[in-house]
Amino acid sequence: MAARLQRDREKGFVSVEFIFLVALSLFFFMYMVNILLWQFARGVVREATSEGVRVAASVGNTKAPCEQRANQILNGLGEIASGPPVTCQIDTAPNGAHGVTATAHVTINSWIPMVDDFEIDTTSASVREEPPGPPVPEEAPPPPPPGGPDVIGGSPQDPSPVPVFPPGGGPQPPSEGPQPPGGGAQPPRNP
Repeated sequence: MAARLQRDREKGFVSVEFIFLVALSLFFFMYMVNILLWQFARGVVREATSEGVRVAASVGNTKAPCEQRANQILNGLGEIASGPPVTCQIDTAPNGAHGVTATAHVTINSWIPMVDDFEIDTTSASVREEPPGPPVPEEAPPPPPPGGPDVIGGSPQDPSPVPVFPPGGGPQPPSEGPQPPGGGAQPPRNP
C-alpha cells in the first residue's frame, strides 16, 4: 500500500509542472501575437500618413482632405490604438515648390498587462502637384531655304545651289549594258 501512495504522489507533480509550462507557453504565445499586432498597426499608420499625403498632393486639395483620409484609415485599428489625430501641413519651398507632410503619433495598447504600450511616430512627405499653366505656343517652323524646298544653298554667300536628291535616287553613273525594263535605276549588287 505504501508503494501505491508513493506512485500517486508522483503523478501529482506532473500536473503542477504541466500547468506551469502551459502558462509560460500561453504568455509566450500572447507576446508573439502582441508583436504581430504592433507590426500590423505600424503598417496601418504608415499607410494612413502616405494615403493622406497622396490625397493632399493632388491638384486643388488642401490639408483638410489629407487629415480626413488619414484619420479614416487609422479608425480601422479600432480600440487597440489611441492618440491624437493625424496632422497635415502644406509647405512652400524657397524655389516655389509645394510640399505636403503628414505626421501621426499613435499608441498601440498592449494585450499583456506586464508589457508596455507601443508608440509609433510616423511622418510621410510628398511634393504637391501644380495645376497646368497656360499652353506654351509651338514655335513656327523655319522658313524654306531660298531657291525652293529641294535646294540647299543659293544664298548670297553660296550662289551655286546644290540639288537635294532623295535616298537611293539622283543621277546614276552611266551603266554599260542593257537597261532594265521601265528605264529605272538598278538596285545595288552585293559582291
